[in-house]
Amino acid sequence: MGLLDRADPFVLVSSAVALFLALTNEPWWTITGVHSGNLLAIKVSPFYLQTIATGLLQSTPFATTLGSLTRVLSVLGFVALAAASIQKTAWWRPLGICFGLCALIELYFSFLLMHIAADTALLGAYGVVPPYSGTGNLPVNLLGLDLNTYTNPLVIASFNFPFYAGFLGIGLVGSGLILKALRERRKKLEQKGVQAIFTS
Repeated sequence: MGLLDRADPFVLVSSAVALFLALTNEPWWTITGVHSGNLLAIKVSPFYLQTIATGLLQSTPFATTLGSLTRVLSVLGFVALAAASIQKTAWWRPLGICFGLCALIELYFSFLLMHIAADTALLGAYGVVPPYSGTGNLPVNLLGLDLNTYTNPLVIASFNFPFYAGFLGIGLVGSGLILKALRERRKKLEQKGVQAIFTS
């Protein structure tokens, strides 16, 4: 109980979210055919880009390097947030929180680069950009994985749970910082007595 009393709950839960995001291999965004599993399947994560479609490379050359770097930064961000959550009086705590927050934000930067790479691959191969979320038609004749031609195929794109969990982690760190600033401001306003003496 002593450790829980000394810990910062906002940063502690955020560190748990950071650990979950660092260890999960679930895609953050997927797109597949609605009526046929043989159309295409694209999975995008901050750690990898997997493309299963006729005429497209399975990944891009930079995806492996970027994914590995992002994974390392995510683990280090978890360590920084976890340490900062239980060391509330340490001098390095603001640096740890800042690094952990930057690591969480970097996940979205890496995801954005992977997503742009997937969009660019589809645009280059088929001349279309898929929907970001929901169901939509691709206005092309697309050769499926079963080598059948699909005219104006219907695809479904969706963001998955890890995408939203990252926002939760960032929001928790930000909420903790805002509450801390409000508490410090209240303490300053509640201070009584002589604040300063000016003499001529």
